[in-house]
Amino acid sequence: MSNQQQNFSHKWDWIPCNYSLKTEVKKKMTVWNLQPAIVLTNPLEDGPDPHVKLFIDTEKSLQYSEDLGWNWHKSWNLPNISVRLEIKDVATGDSLQPPKNLYVIFFSYIFLKILKKAHLFAIKAVIDQPDNFHLVDIGMKGNTKIELINGQAFFQAIKFMSTSYNNEGVKFHLVLCIYIMNEDEEIPKMLNATISPPIFVDSRKSARDSQVILEKKMSSYVDPFLPENLDKTFVKRENKKKNDNEINISNNSDGLFNYLTAPNIRHKVKHPLFLALKFSQCTKLYYNNTQLDKLDIDQLLEQLQTKITKDHSNQQKSQSQVKIKIENKPFVLQIQESQDKYRHNKIKEALDQLECPSLELTNQPIPQQFQERFVDITNGNQEGIQELINVYKKTYQNLLAIAKSITQREYGDDIQ
Repeated sequence: MSNQQQNFSHKWDWIPCNYSLKTEVKKKMTVWNLQPAIVLTNPLEDGPDPHVKLFIDTEKSLQYSEDLGWNWHKSWNLPNISVRLEIKDVATGDSLQPPKNLYVIFFSYIFLKILKKAHLFAIKAVIDQPDNFHLVDIGMKGNTKIELINGQAFFQAIKFMSTSYNNEGVKFHLVLCIYIMNEDEEIPKMLNATISPPIFVDSRKSARDSQVILEKKMSSYVDPFLPENLDKTFVKRENKKKNDNEINISNNSDGLFNYLTAPNIRHKVKHPLFLALKFSQCTKLYYNNTQLDKLDIDQLLEQLQTKITKDHSNQQKSQSQVKIKIENKPFVLQIQESQDKYRHNKIKEALDQLECPSLELTNQPIPQQFQERFVDITNGNQEGIQELINVYKKTYQNLLAIAKSITQREYGDDIQ
């Protein structure tokens, strides 16, 4: 790589952002279109529209390393950030005053009552379906709402609320949105939106020196799980205290939601086989009999473990996904769509990272033309479920050895 290329990769640039932004308001998901929808007009109404430009300056640079790129610590304040909105008359070059009640906001929630605002989000990028790339607000904390005075605002003591480690290794971005919104509107009208480079956010110093923690976090989606988890009775407690609003986690969509969102269950198993067995009423795991025909159950489990472990290891190294059609995938995990959209979205967000070249994650029925090639690994009955549980318990140590062998081969002996 040339010096010029290296310098470019280290450059911190804000660029226009026209993606969709998904955020949560009082447990309701809202999607903002960040494409500009309004323009400022000449106050004299007889000339061209004024030139509008946004300047964003940081007091100092974030950290940069070759292995992580831009990175920051969750407990650190972000560098002070100044924002300036420049509005100029095209004909004369004179500066024009911005509209009144124009705000810049750095925040972790959305509660909108000001007519003209700007928001600064911390977000992560998500691809939940092919060609459906969007941004998700992950929140920030600090004094996040400042009125623009003479077109300027200044932020200090702002922090991230989460880490890349807790978001399946995804890097975050900062997004600044300037918009107009009336009190009776739910969706703002965008004037300008801009996005920062990706930022790896960690909670421990060691995470900035190595990606081992990140890789181990990702492998938790596909690591063989302890067999006793299949027999364990789980409960959800909102405040992590025993006997405090306990909800028994049942074998249905509500139970799956409660399991994935239970704050008292720290190490949640998201392995596709666990989901298909523990939540068999709403989750089905299929294998492609055109690729995996005439295999015993233990061989199917070995193939599943081998393929998803390799795929997730390769994705962490390449940071990209190969797009493969459902009919060409060896396995499909079908999750029944919850009638509650909020719960459906939460389940989807929690399991999105399972998607890989070997495993399709869907809430839709398998297309009719491909139904004959996909077989329910449990045979769709209780006897099949129990047989699969028994086989898993017998082959657990072998599956563990397969996964460990692959991860050590991909990452070396750092992962033990």
